[in-house]
Amino acid sequence: MIIKDVKSVDDLYLKGFEPLTQTDEEAIQDAELKGVQMDINVNEETDTNLIVTSEGVHIAEVMIAATRHSQIYGWHSK
Repeated sequence: MIIKDVKSVDDLYLKGFEPLTQTDEEAIQDAELKGVQMDINVNEETDTNLIVTSEGVHIAEVMIAATRHSQIYGWHSK
């Protein structure tokens, strides 16, 4: 499954994902500054989620954010 049009790290969080490492976050920020179109390639079989360019070039690895349900369904932690 492809989730289209990730604009920034903040947008990534809004879509329910977060960078796996600091290096991944920096790679996403660098691509953002260069104006690279980014998508999330979600592989449900291997649990590997990648930020890729529109041409399919790997930029960074991401994981489902711990707060994903609260962001999607409007739930809030207390």
